[in-house]
Amino acid sequence: MGIDRHNEHAAHQAAAALGIAPEILYFIEPEGYLVSRFISGKPIPPEEMAQPERIQQMGAVLRQVHTMPAIPGTFSPFRVVEDYTQTAQRYNVAFPDNFDWLLARMRDIEAAFCKTPSPPAPAITICSTPTF
Repeated sequence: MGIDRHNEHAAHQAAAALGIAPEILYFIEPEGYLVSRFISGKPIPPEEMAQPERIQQMGAVLRQVHTMPAIPGTFSPFRVVEDYTQTAQRYNVAFPDNFDWLLARMRDIEAAFCKTPSPPAPAITICSTPTF
């Protein structure tokens, strides 16, 4: 699936150090298997997610994510979509009728991001779109 397991391991370690991801018990190489401690939980219903106190909790976690140290490697959601598309094409997967239109919109979004380039960085930082 094109996932760099060493980058995933580094990101998971950083999140675990902040207490927002489970402890890593094993990282098995060369396969890249990541084994973390099991955390019991339940899905949070959408109506609960919309409660102000829950939104504040999510914002606090996102603030922690934004302060995580840089991790090695790069990630582009645009390249992931392209890679998955090529893989699906190799296996003759049927695409929705509007798939070409969707890819064009994705390229428009990428072009918009490229109009405001950020300074180059030696490593990638974990981030998310919303800010609180």
